[in-house]
Amino acid sequence: MLSELSPLAGAVLPLAAFRDHLRLGTGFGTETVQDGVLEGCLRASLALIERRLGVIVLRRGFRVSRGGLRDRAEIVLPVAPVVSVEAVRLVDSAEAAVPLAGWGLAPDGRRLVARGLFPVVPPGGRIEIDLTAGHGTDWAGVPADLAAAVLMQAAGLYEGRDGSAGVLPGVEALLAPWRPVRLGAAL
Repeated sequence: MLSELSPLAGAVLPLAAFRDHLRLGTGFGTETVQDGVLEGCLRASLALIERRLGVIVLRRGFRVSRGGLRDRAEIVLPVAPVVSVEAVRLVDSAEAAVPLAGWGLAPDGRRLVARGLFPVVPPGGRIEIDLTAGHGTDWAGVPADLAAAVLMQAAGLYEGRDGSAGVLPGVEALLAPWRPVRLGAAL
């Protein structure tokens, strides 16, 4: 399970860039009237794209909880790029937490690798990982194709406020290089 520890502040969202993208009028003294709607569209677009790719656009904190491990040598993280891992702990069924040592972040930034093996997760317990992930701390640090995809998708949500807007074909094309490559034969 993935939970967000530090939600995005409204000031980090690219409202001015989104207004420009939509070509909304300026100079009438009403430029901020739709800020709530614009912010909602940007947040929904970010959530949709991040969920679809497992790639975090704007940097923030997350907690990953795993009830069990398929592989005790490594833990595949559900988001990327992981910038730092603040804590790894084993939590038992009574909610007692023990910090874990003896691990490192793999160079690909998508896996925690144990120096040895991670411990067996007790029944009713879990491993929790607190981490920071994301491309940019602000909009200028976001790769251009991801930024364009977020703005295009947000524009589609803004224009289709009846709820009918899906992922736009142009957005799909921009996201294609970011999709994880899966190797192996499907049987």
